[in-house]
Amino acid sequence: MTTHAHVRRTPRSKTPCRSAADIRFRLSAGARTIIIETDRVLELDDSHFAGTTQTWTMRIAGVSQVRINLTKKLPQRITIVATDASAVQAAGVTELHAYTNATVDAFDDCKVTGHNNATINACDRVVVVASENTAVNAYDASTVHAAGQATVNATDYTRVVLHDNASAVAQRGVTVHGPSRHNLTLHVSGAAESAR
Repeated sequence: MTTHAHVRRTPRSKTPCRSAADIRFRLSAGARTIIIETDRVLELDDSHFAGTTQTWTMRIAGVSQVRINLTKKLPQRITIVATDASAVQAAGVTELHAYTNATVDAFDDCKVTGHNNATINACDRVVVVASENTAVNAYDASTVHAAGQATVNATDYTRVVLHDNASAVAQRGVTVHGPSRHNLTLHVSGAAESAR
Protein backbone atom coordinates (compact mmCIF):
# COMPACT_ATOMS: atom_id res chain seq x y z
CA MET A 1 0.00 0.00 0.00
CA THR A 2 1.33 3.38 -1.00
CA THR A 3 0.76 6.36 1.22
CA HIS A 4 1.08 9.91 0.06
CA ALA A 5 2.50 12.32 2.53
CA HIS A 6 0.99 15.76 2.29
CA VAL A 7 3.80 18.21 1.98
CA ARG A 8 2.85 21.68 3.05
CA ARG A 9 4.55 24.15 0.79
CA THR A 10 5.22 27.56 2.10
CA PRO A 11 4.83 30.26 -0.50
CA ARG A 12 8.09 31.69 -1.71
CA SER A 13 8.66 35.19 -0.48
CA LYS A 14 7.98 37.75 -3.14
CA THR A 15 11.10 39.53 -4.31
CA PRO A 16 10.49 43.24 -3.91
CA CYS A 17 10.42 45.60 -6.88
CA ARG A 18 13.20 48.17 -6.84
CA SER A 19 12.44 49.97 -10.12
CA ALA A 20 9.60 50.91 -12.47
CA ALA A 21 10.85 48.20 -14.88
CA ASP A 22 10.41 45.58 -12.13
CA ILE A 23 6.80 46.72 -11.62
CA ARG A 24 5.97 46.46 -15.34
CA PHE A 25 7.57 43.01 -15.55
CA ARG A 26 5.64 41.65 -12.56
CA LEU A 27 2.33 43.06 -13.79
CA SER A 28 2.85 41.59 -17.27
CA ALA A 29 3.41 38.22 -15.56
CA GLY A 30 0.01 38.56 -13.83
CA ALA A 31 1.16 39.49 -10.32
CA ARG A 32 -1.60 40.34 -7.82
CA THR A 33 0.70 41.99 -5.28
CA ILE A 34 3.58 44.30 -6.09
CA ILE A 35 5.90 44.94 -3.14
CA ILE A 36 8.13 47.98 -3.47
CA GLU A 37 11.22 48.07 -1.29
CA THR A 38 13.99 50.30 -2.52
CA ASP A 39 16.78 52.46 -1.15
CA ARG A 40 16.38 55.19 -3.74
CA VAL A 41 13.48 57.51 -4.57
CA LEU A 42 11.05 55.86 -7.00
CA GLU A 43 8.84 58.13 -9.14
CA LEU A 44 5.54 56.75 -10.47
CA ASP A 45 2.87 58.25 -12.72
CA ASP A 46 -0.22 57.11 -14.67
CA SER A 47 1.88 55.04 -17.07
CA HIS A 48 2.97 52.68 -14.28
CA PHE A 49 -0.64 51.73 -13.52
CA ALA A 50 -2.00 51.51 -17.09
CA GLY A 51 -2.51 48.52 -19.32
CA THR A 52 -3.49 45.94 -16.72
CA THR A 53 -6.89 44.35 -16.30
CA GLN A 54 -6.25 42.27 -13.19
CA THR A 55 -7.04 43.25 -9.62
CA TRP A 56 -3.80 44.08 -7.82
CA THR A 57 -2.24 45.85 -4.86
CA MET A 58 0.93 47.91 -4.69
CA ARG A 59 2.51 47.73 -1.22
CA ILE A 60 5.23 50.25 -0.45
CA ALA A 61 7.30 48.69 2.34
CA GLY A 62 10.40 49.11 4.48
CA VAL A 63 11.90 52.59 4.37
CA SER A 64 11.13 53.11 0.68
CA GLN A 65 10.63 56.63 -0.64
CA VAL A 66 8.08 56.88 -3.44
CA ARG A 67 6.57 59.83 -5.31
CA ILE A 68 3.25 59.17 -7.04
CA ASN A 69 1.55 61.72 -9.29
CA LEU A 70 -1.66 60.51 -10.96
CA THR A 71 -3.77 62.68 -13.26
CA LYS A 72 -6.51 60.03 -13.57
CA LYS A 73 -8.21 58.12 -10.77
CA LEU A 74 -7.25 54.48 -10.60
CA PRO A 75 -9.95 51.85 -11.10
CA GLN A 76 -11.18 50.31 -7.83
CA ARG A 77 -9.38 47.06 -8.65
CA ILE A 78 -6.01 48.75 -8.01
CA THR A 79 -5.01 49.60 -4.42
CA ILE A 80 -1.94 51.49 -3.20
CA VAL A 81 -0.78 50.82 0.37
CA ALA A 82 2.10 52.47 2.27
CA THR A 83 3.37 50.38 5.21
CA ASP A 84 6.25 50.03 7.64
CA ALA A 85 8.32 53.25 7.81
CA SER A 86 7.92 54.15 4.14
CA ALA A 87 7.57 57.76 2.98
CA VAL A 88 5.20 58.57 0.13
CA GLN A 89 4.63 61.89 -1.60
CA ALA A 90 1.26 61.78 -3.37
CA ALA A 91 -0.03 64.36 -5.87
CA GLY A 92 -2.81 64.76 -8.43
CA VAL A 93 -5.73 62.43 -7.71
CA THR A 94 -3.79 59.61 -6.05
CA GLU A 95 -5.70 57.50 -3.51
CA LEU A 96 -3.85 55.36 -1.00
CA HIS A 97 -3.92 53.71 2.42
CA ALA A 98 -1.24 54.31 5.07
CA TYR A 99 -0.49 51.73 7.78
CA THR A 100 2.03 51.07 10.56
CA ASN A 101 4.44 54.05 10.76
CA ALA A 102 4.20 55.22 7.16
CA THR A 103 4.35 58.94 6.41
CA VAL A 104 2.35 60.41 3.53
CA ASP A 105 2.68 63.98 2.21
CA ALA A 106 -0.43 64.54 0.09
CA PHE A 107 -1.21 67.43 -2.26
CA ASP A 108 -3.82 68.54 -4.80
CA ASP A 109 -6.95 66.32 -4.76
CA CYS A 110 -5.58 63.13 -3.21
CA LYS A 111 -7.43 60.90 -0.76
CA VAL A 112 -5.53 59.17 2.05
CA THR A 113 -6.92 56.64 4.54
CA GLY A 114 -4.74 56.37 7.65
CA HIS A 115 -4.49 53.48 10.11
CA ASN A 116 -2.24 52.44 13.02
CA ASN A 117 0.44 55.09 13.73
CA ALA A 118 0.62 56.59 10.25
CA THR A 119 1.39 60.30 9.82
CA ILE A 120 -0.38 62.24 7.08
CA ASN A 121 0.46 65.79 5.99
CA ALA A 122 -2.44 67.07 3.89
CA CYS A 123 -2.32 70.22 1.74
CA ASP A 124 -4.51 71.79 -0.92
CA ARG A 125 -7.87 69.94 -1.23
CA VAL A 126 -6.77 66.55 0.12
CA VAL A 127 -9.35 64.37 1.90
CA VAL A 128 -8.09 62.30 4.84
CA VAL A 129 -9.94 59.51 6.65
CA ALA A 130 -7.97 58.85 9.84
CA SER A 131 -8.53 56.13 12.45
CA GLU A 132 -6.70 54.40 15.29
CA ASN A 133 -3.64 56.49 16.28
CA THR A 134 -3.11 58.31 12.99
CA ALA A 135 -1.60 61.80 13.25
CA VAL A 136 -2.76 64.35 10.67
CA ASN A 137 -1.38 67.81 9.89
CA ALA A 138 -3.94 69.58 7.71
CA TYR A 139 -3.40 72.78 5.72
CA ASP A 140 -5.07 74.92 3.05
CA ALA A 141 -8.59 73.63 2.25
CA SER A 142 -8.11 69.96 3.15
CA THR A 143 -10.81 67.88 4.87
CA VAL A 144 -10.16 65.40 7.68
CA HIS A 145 -12.57 62.77 9.02
CA ALA A 146 -10.98 61.53 12.25
CA ALA A 147 -12.07 58.63 14.49
CA GLY A 148 -10.57 56.33 17.11
CA GLN A 149 -7.60 58.00 18.82
CA ALA A 150 -6.56 60.04 15.77
CA THR A 151 -5.08 63.50 16.38
CA VAL A 152 -5.37 66.42 14.00
CA ASN A 153 -3.42 69.69 13.83
CA ALA A 154 -5.36 72.00 11.52
CA THR A 155 -4.74 75.47 10.08
CA ASP A 156 -5.95 77.71 7.26
CA TYR A 157 -9.43 76.80 5.95
CA THR A 158 -9.42 73.10 6.70
CA ARG A 159 -12.56 71.21 7.69
CA VAL A 160 -12.35 68.61 10.47
CA VAL A 161 -15.00 66.07 11.48
CA LEU A 162 -14.33 64.36 14.83
CA HIS A 163 -15.73 61.01 16.01
CA ASP A 164 -14.97 58.78 19.00
CA ASN A 165 -11.91 59.96 20.97
CA ALA A 166 -10.33 61.77 18.04
CA SER A 167 -9.06 65.23 18.91
CA ALA A 168 -7.93 68.36 17.12
CA VAL A 169 -5.77 71.39 17.75
CA ALA A 170 -6.91 74.14 15.40
CA GLN A 171 -6.40 77.80 14.59
CA ARG A 172 -9.30 80.15 14.06
CA GLY A 173 -10.71 79.73 10.56
CA VAL A 174 -10.80 75.93 10.78
CA THR A 175 -14.29 74.40 10.73
CA VAL A 176 -14.86 71.56 13.21
CA HIS A 177 -17.94 69.29 13.13
CA GLY A 178 -18.94 65.86 14.36
CA PRO A 179 -20.18 64.23 17.56
CA SER A 180 -16.76 64.67 19.23
CA ARG A 181 -16.22 68.31 18.20
CA HIS A 182 -15.77 69.16 21.91
CA ASN A 183 -12.35 67.38 21.68
CA LEU A 184 -10.99 70.60 20.22
CA THR A 185 -8.25 72.91 21.43
CA LEU A 186 -8.10 76.33 19.75
CA HIS A 187 -4.78 78.09 19.15
CA VAL A 188 -5.26 81.79 19.72
CA SER A 189 -2.19 83.98 19.04
CA GLY A 190 0.27 81.38 20.28
CA ALA A 191 -1.83 80.33 23.29
CA ALA A 192 -3.98 77.23 23.48
CA GLU A 193 -7.60 77.53 24.56
CA SER A 194 -9.77 74.46 25.15
CA ALA A 195 -13.14 74.43 23.40
CA ARG A 196 -14.65 72.10 26.01
